[in-house]
Amino acid sequence: MKSYDPGQVIAVLLRELKPARAQFEVKTKDDSLFLVNSLQIEEDTIILQDAALRGLRISVMELVN
Repeated sequence: MKSYDPGQVIAVLLRELKPARAQFEVKTKDDSLFLVNSLQIEEDTIILQDAALRGLRISVMELVN
């Protein structure tokens, strides 16, 4: 479980947890984990291409090494 300040939350999805099969796992320094099957790499940014996350840009500086 993780806690967030209300100002940090854009949306909350509640559902039964099911393991997702994904080609890529993108983990960020704030402990976010994105499971995607399609992404694009541009210079210092990863752009997620899956339906729910389409166009989400993540700077390489935000990624976990």
